[in-house]
Amino acid sequence: MIFDNNTSESLYSQNPAEILSNLYLSSYKPAQDLILLKQLQINYILNLTGYEHNSNKLRFEFDYPPEITVKHIIMADEMKVKLSDHLNEAVEFIHNNIHNSPSNKLLVHCEAGISRSPTIVIAYLMRYHNYSLKTAYNYVKQRKNNIGPHASFFEQLIQFEQQYKNTLIPSICLHDYLIEQMLEGAAVGFTRDEISLALKKTNNQVNQAYNLLFSSRN
Repeated sequence: MIFDNNTSESLYSQNPAEILSNLYLSSYKPAQDLILLKQLQINYILNLTGYEHNSNKLRFEFDYPPEITVKHIIMADEMKVKLSDHLNEAVEFIHNNIHNSPSNKLLVHCEAGISRSPTIVIAYLMRYHNYSLKTAYNYVKQRKNNIGPHASFFEQLIQFEQQYKNTLIPSICLHDYLIEQMLEGAAVGFTRDEISLALKKTNNQVNQAYNLLFSSRN
């Protein structure tokens, strides 16, 4: 989901979303709530937040009890990040720990639980549950309604779908995805056709499309 800079603190405090009976998705805050983790019987955590700014210190490190296994994958929430550097490692970590041991429960989190962690969970569903990208995205969004991988991540999920589904035609194109995200974000009040035209004129550059939309109302 495309948010402005005033994203509410409550966004980080939402309880983990149950994606499957043994797979959860959240921001970093629930991932540090030991009482909640015990209630959910979480025993594996995948932390995608990476390093602190200008530091080799991992972000949101936490002193977990020995019964919880934590894996860090350094995945910056930036347009230039190549998912291929992280995707298979993350997806395999999920699969290896919940597929053959249904009693295990795994939580995937990033900072806000909006872009990085949903991207990985969607890829997992595509790879190991045979979902199309559109089906996986809609499935996760039904369970955590504020997800919104940024444009570069979603474009790479399209490539991931083409690779594993052996198809050149994506189940959902980037343009249509961005329209939905903008309709739920700062472009509320604009029509689908207006947003679509702005995206076409800016080659799917979201910030430029916003500028074009708002300048048209001045």
